[in-house]
Amino acid sequence: MAFIHAVNGISQLLTAGICFYSFFHFIKKDEKIAEIGKIIGTAGFFYLMIACLNFLWLFSLLAPSDKDFLLLNTIMTVVISFLTTFMIFKITSSKNIIYLLILYITSIFAANFSLKAFLIASDAASYLLLTIVFVELAFASKGHMRKAGDMGIFYCIASVLASALYFFDNSHQSLWFVPTLIMGLVYTHILKSIKDGGIPKSSKKVRPESFADYMKVLARFMMFMASITLFVLVST
Repeated sequence: MAFIHAVNGISQLLTAGICFYSFFHFIKKDEKIAEIGKIIGTAGFFYLMIACLNFLWLFSLLAPSDKDFLLLNTIMTVVISFLTTFMIFKITSSKNIIYLLILYITSIFAANFSLKAFLIASDAASYLLLTIVFVELAFASKGHMRKAGDMGIFYCIASVLASALYFFDNSHQSLWFVPTLIMGLVYTHILKSIKDGGIPKSSKKVRPESFADYMKVLARFMMFMASITLFVLVST
């Protein structure tokens, strides 16, 4: 267990360091880039807090429990999902991402689940949301920004696998360092992309302009809710 906490803590500390470096680099740029830096810096603060908690568990200054781990992991997942989605909106200027973010928040707080099912549904909604926005980032960008989108998709896959393994056998907690480091690579590619050429201009439409566009948003919502419901039914 000590090794698990050490590996998780180190990976979170490294990712926090990337976030803080990005923050101090972006804060000196123009207003839009500075806003992205603040978002990444906020994410770094949460990674740092979780890293400190893992080190407290490592040195037996706090007694960890499975419930603590599950709750804190869900809180971290929701926070990072919200911040990452908002950051990608700032990069792509796609209003569809804002619609998805509103649906995401609504789906979490409107559902009448038990605590365990609520945590599972929150994780499922977070990974589904991130998969959608990372796919949009990958297809709407090129270079390092596209690589950030690709790595983000791998982050979602790794997180889902780590979650599934944890629910079946909590000895697999050590796998959480994998998605954490992948997210660190996402931030690194975003940093490199903005350092090389600023925020890339997206060819995406800024807002839906036809009935078909609104239907696409509705279809995403239906798929979003169906996936969460299925995930909860399978996991409980």
